[in-house]
Order: sequence, then structure tokens, then C-alpha cells
Amino acid sequence: MKLNASQLVKLSVVGEVDSPSVGDTPYRVSADGQPLVLVGSGGITYNVRVGDSVAGWKADHVEPGVSLKNSNNNANGALNLYACVGNEATVISGDAKKAKGVVTGKH
Repeated sequence: MKLNASQLVKLSVVGEVDSPSVGDTPYRVSADGQPLVLVGSGGITYNVRVGDSVAGWKADHVEPGVSLKNSNNNANGALNLYACVGNEATVISGDAKKAKGVVTGKH
């Protein structure tokens, strides 16, 4: 198979850990009418990893690992476009500086 890897541009994108957020109300309503407050997406999920069972968690929309966002809308668009599953991710600041990870999902 012929590849054009030597012709591809290598580009970096930057994001910050995105805090979890809550809409107008933190409540969801269960099938039997009970109010629930469930963990959603955002932030750093410390105890759920790719490959873990999806069943049994008391949560609504768990995203394993770290959720990122860039506060500049256009740069955030580039982050979402160019960060691809399988790409290496490198921490560039803080206590974990130079730590490596892998993009495991996006939306």
C-alpha cells in the first residue's frame, strides 16, 4: 500500500481541561418519576477508563479520561477537527507537564 505520510503536515492544537457543567437544573427524572442528580461529561474522570463496562455507573454521560476545550471558539473548532482518535496528547503545563496520553474519543 502506498502512503503519503511524508507529505502530511504535523500540527499541534491546545485545549484546557473543561469543567463539568450543569444546565438550568441539575435534575433528571427517572422512568418511574424520581428526581436524579447524575454525573455528566467534562472535567477529569478518575475512575472510568476506556474498556470499562458501561453498565452500573451512577452517571448520565460518562467520558473516560480528560475532557478538553479551548476557550476561543475558533481554536476550539480546530481542536475538535484536528484531534483524532489515536493521536498522542502531551500535557504542556502543571504538575503533569510532559505526561503523555492518547485521544480516545471526541464529539
